[in-house]
Amino acid sequence: MKEQLDIYNPNQQWIGTASREDVHRQGLWHRTFHAWLIQQEKNERWILFQLRHDQKDTHPGLLDISAAGHLLAGERPEHGVRELEEELGVSIPFDQFHFIGVIPETLHPDPEMTDREFRHVYIANSPFALEDFHLQADEVSGLFQVRLSEAIRLIQQEVSHIVGTGFRMVSGERQMETRRILRSDLVPHSDDYYLCVFKEADQLLDAR
Repeated sequence: MKEQLDIYNPNQQWIGTASREDVHRQGLWHRTFHAWLIQQEKNERWILFQLRHDQKDTHPGLLDISAAGHLLAGERPEHGVRELEEELGVSIPFDQFHFIGVIPETLHPDPEMTDREFRHVYIANSPFALEDFHLQADEVSGLFQVRLSEAIRLIQQEVSHIVGTGFRMVSGERQMETRRILRSDLVPHSDDYYLCVFKEADQLLDAR
């Protein structure tokens, strides 16, 4: 049976279910779970991006949310934490996540697809080092951490690029890498989305 998603009207009222394929082909509103992982080490604040696999059907090879996925029909946001285990091989209890909010956004990954999401966005402090992550080979090709302050400056167009440090999987082996990151290297979520997440992450670390 095809994966079924709950679908909604623009006011977030439930109107039924549809297959994932129909949801994207018809541009139906549905729910997703976004988990951003952050860290503070001494005076440095970091946020973690995953590198999408080159064979993904949408946004291949771009840097994206630490872990994210669709909420299936009947699921609640707390079920979304499975995405960390599936994509990154780590587990963080749902009660350790800070809820940012539900952010509606529409993307057009290709001419045949309209992705209308009600994004349930969360942040968590990560206790993990890069070597603790074990990636889902067909979904994620690498992980890169960037300074939170630099990520904000990139989205605000104060700099043309920033630097990320992490690793890429090459022939099943981790290859450590420092890479130059442009705005175009990120999945094209809106600037408002990125700034909301990054600034909320900064405030969360301020409150620690």
